Amino acid sequence: VAGHGQWQGLAYWFCTFCNNQYDLDRELGNGHWEQSSFYLALTDGGCQGTCMILDENLHPFGRSWCLFELLISIMKCEGAAIGAH
Repeated sequence: VAGHGQWQGLAYWFCTFCNNQYDLDRELGNGHWEQSSFYLALTDGGCQGTCMILDENLHPFGRSWCLFELLISIMKCEGAAIGAH
């Protein structure tokens, strides 16, 4: 990051590490996707982008939550109305 101190304003959220594996029902919004940790992180005003790590078999595209994150990211990038949270 160019400039002194700008790195202090950066934050990264890794769903792999940030979801409480012992309380997945809550992390997944208790059945309400708009309350899921995925959705809340992606629609937060501080979210500036997303990153998906792909393997040679493109396994993330076979996981519903990865596709959900991709959809929300594309909608946000295009300025589409995502919904209120």
